Amino acid sequence: QIGSRLANKIWNASRYILMNVGETAWPLPEPAARTFEDRWILSRLQKTTAETHAAMKEYRLNDVATGIARFFRDDFCDWYIEFTKQRLYGEDEKAKAAAFGVLVHVLGASLRLLHPVMPFITEEIWQRLPGASGSIMDASYPEADPSLVDEEALARMAIVQEIVTGVRNVRAEMHLPPEKALAAVVRSED
Repeated sequence: QIGSRLANKIWNASRYILMNVGETAWPLPEPAARTFEDRWILSRLQKTTAETHAAMKEYRLNDVATGIARFFRDDFCDWYIEFTKQRLYGEDEKAKAAAFGVLVHVLGASLRLLHPVMPFITEEIWQRLPGASGSIMDASYPEADPSLVDEEALARMAIVQEIVTGVRNVRAEMHLPPEKALAAVVRSED
């Protein structure tokens, strides 16, 4: 059950990304063009990659599978893709290109990380990924790049996630429908 839901999530997220980016092999944007959420997802990808390598080295295959699945489902799909929707449907072509580049980069790396665990779906999507050539089995396995880790972005995003989760919890407790506008006040010590 869990595997089929994850496969469905991977398939749908990939279709959404591929539908938007088209057949162009979008490059990863230069650091100056990356938004806060771009820096955050790239940081999370590096941390997940390092954790995956450590778990594989110790033959903790369950940790490999759950770590990659958690990253893909929670960080990439539930947070990052949602953040990019405003840019993807906006008028700013540079912002859109930057989002496309990060989406393609993270999707490609995620597919390669997932391949040993879910080979059939990752191969199928890899064949459709712009810029990918040959079989995913021939592609290099991702290595963590410490230069892409932005600790400030990770810390800021943790605060954003805490606020959003808090607002969602209040909405649920108050039985407020998602379409109803809600005023919220956030107080900070600084």
